[in-house]
Amino acid sequence: CNIKYTNTTLGKDLLKSTKSDSDHTAFIIDVDARKIGVINNNLYYNYRVTGGGDNIASIVNNQPVPLTDSLKNKYRFMTDAYYETARYMMLNNKKDEKAAKK
Repeated sequence: CNIKYTNTTLGKDLLKSTKSDSDHTAFIIDVDARKIGVINNNLYYNYRVTGGGDNIASIVNNQPVPLTDSLKNKYRFMTDAYYETARYMMLNNKKDEKAAKK
């Protein structure tokens, strides 16, 4: 539509095609189980916010995947990055009331 807007949310452009792995990552929060995680490269990684409980599994066949140190570090870093970004945005990304009234 060529309508200018300012995006103040955490998300992806679903209409944009990319080949980068980092563009195909979904951040998941399970409030009831107190877990956070990411889906990337057909793998779902999550851990308990209260500590420990790291898990990784295939989203293709739901089979467990051996959680090597390198996989854990990579997926933990991605998960923490999304979590901290979402947390920062929630606390600091206030809507401009003047702009909203226009």
